[in-house]
Amino acid sequence: MPKFEPPDSGRTARGPRGMLDSKSVGADLRSVVFRLIVAALAAISLTVHPTSAAACTGDCNADGVVTVNELINGVNILLGAAEIAQCAACDDQPQGWK
Repeated sequence: MPKFEPPDSGRTARGPRGMLDSKSVGADLRSVVFRLIVAALAAISLTVHPTSAAACTGDCNADGVVTVNELINGVNILLGAAEIAQCAACDDQPQGWK
């Protein structure tokens, strides 16, 4: 029974002595470089964290949420019953009032 061989695509990876063909080396190198670039971009996109949301006035602990306790601190600061040092985030104009 004859051995089945797929049709030749006209491009072989190995020459007559088993050496790599120069055309296939260039194609293989481009393929490797492309895969490395894709892998690097994937790694970067997985490790880069999105920037946090803009800071809210009154968000004393910078967790992205203004809670009731933080609102009370802000009102106490506004009324003069507490110092701005308790919650610097309540000072939306650090240069003073204009």
